[in-house]
Amino acid sequence: MVSLLNFNKIFCIILLKRGLMALFEDFNCGTLPLHNLNFRTIILVPKTNEAKQIQQYRLMCLLNVSFKIFTKVATNRVTSVVFSRSGV
Repeated sequence: MVSLLNFNKIFCIILLKRGLMALFEDFNCGTLPLHNLNFRTIILVPKTNEAKQIQQYRLMCLLNVSFKIFTKVATNRVTSVVFSRSGV
């Protein structure tokens, strides 16, 4: 029997896979708007309860997860092509 936690993991993987495959298909067709993918949200998280100075905050940058995966796959692919052509 599949537990609820495992079901949620499987469901998330299926959704992520569909979204990423569409992302790579758009890139392959030349219709992927890369400028829309590379966005980030910068937030300040207080280190103390009464944070009043900038030093009392922790800076966090939240990137689009799809963009992270896309750049990792693209970097790995480009690296393998470069090494195969350079004979290294």
